[in-house]
Amino acid sequence: MGKDRPRKSKDGERPKQDQKEESTKKAYVPKNKLKTEGVTELEYNRYSATSFCNFERDLKMVAGKEYGELFGYVLRGMYPPETNPKPKSVDGERERAYYDYEERIEPIELIPEPNRTQEQKDELQRLKTQQTASELYYASIRPAAKALMDLEYKETYAAERKEATAKREKLIKDKPCLYWLIRSNISETSLTKIKELAGASWEDKERAQDPVELWASLKETHTAYSTGNPHVDQQALRQSYADLKMFTGETLINFKLRVTTCLRAMEAMKMTIPNDQDQANDFITRLDNRWASLRSQLANDYLRGISSQPGTLTEAFLLASNWRVVVTAANGQTSTVFATSIQAPRGRSVTRTRTRRVRLRMARRVRRPKTLTRKDVGCVMEIILRKNAHWWLLRNREIRTRHCPLIQTPIKPSLRPMRTTKVPEPT
Repeated sequence: MGKDRPRKSKDGERPKQDQKEESTKKAYVPKNKLKTEGVTELEYNRYSATSFCNFERDLKMVAGKEYGELFGYVLRGMYPPETNPKPKSVDGERERAYYDYEERIEPIELIPEPNRTQEQKDELQRLKTQQTASELYYASIRPAAKALMDLEYKETYAAERKEATAKREKLIKDKPCLYWLIRSNISETSLTKIKELAGASWEDKERAQDPVELWASLKETHTAYSTGNPHVDQQALRQSYADLKMFTGETLINFKLRVTTCLRAMEAMKMTIPNDQDQANDFITRLDNRWASLRSQLANDYLRGISSQPGTLTEAFLLASNWRVVVTAANGQTSTVFATSIQAPRGRSVTRTRTRRVRLRMARRVRRPKTLTRKDVGCVMEIILRKNAHWWLLRNREIRTRHCPLIQTPIKPSLRPMRTTKVPEPT
């Protein structure tokens, strides 16, 4: 037994050989640890358009906060042109101001004087006055003040150049970090689709680690699911856009997200997208009954010749989100609330009208009385003996025989009410 135990050194620690064996063992790291917390994994399937919208929404909260301006370039799909600050001096500013006024004065002077309007004459006089004042200002600067201003311009130019260099270096440093942040939250199916699209140039893109190119590839492949047959895919997208309708209890922002996703998929498939006016009309028409008053108001405005129809999808969304409706409380008081705050009815039984068979079944349903006590039976018998009642109130034979000895004969079922009978008094 003593031989099997691990030996210890004088200090009470394990020997170095056992420590080496333990250090060679690798800890198990689950795959989800590689994913960023709070970001939905992007998947490529028939619902890839919705998955891409959720992925973009979550990534804005994480990458937008950490990388900011760089992630904005990624969403726009291009980097801004490199602009280097230009050195300034007093003579250069004087010349720039002179030519700036000349460019604004020349178009008015080309018009013959008899054909000029009063506004053009006033504008020409104002520009010439400002140009003269600018020339007098630069001419009045003394040599010492001019040297001081030139020195200040040089310091400003050096600071701007240093800021531009630091910004460029930070952009180059953050590119690989943002690239792998996006890359680590992509599923294997999405990665396979991107590799198929890139082909032989995938290794060069992987080496470049450019997040703009990676995002462009994701946007091209995941905004619309492709089966390989463009005619079938386009027909499915047209049908899905035609069938778009607000679900029962769905929020307005979620419905707009579904509409935007479908339009983005149509754009990715190079299909003809409805114009802005048609998109706004379709969005208003497909809202649920909470916005029924909005549709009627727009129709009435059109009949009166008032152009209140929204022109774009964004305008239609803002109009619907700020629309107010009149609500009547239980005490009869009315108030105006936002249509988005009204709880939409849930369930199919509310929106679907019942058939005639269901209505007849509900009308014929008879509620059976609960089990009665001796006190309740006495009250019921008193009502029966004094007033008319239906036969089913006393169809419980046990109640009749045990608690009501005055009525021993069974009562035949009848839809007509029983006639009152006089009960002989006991002798």
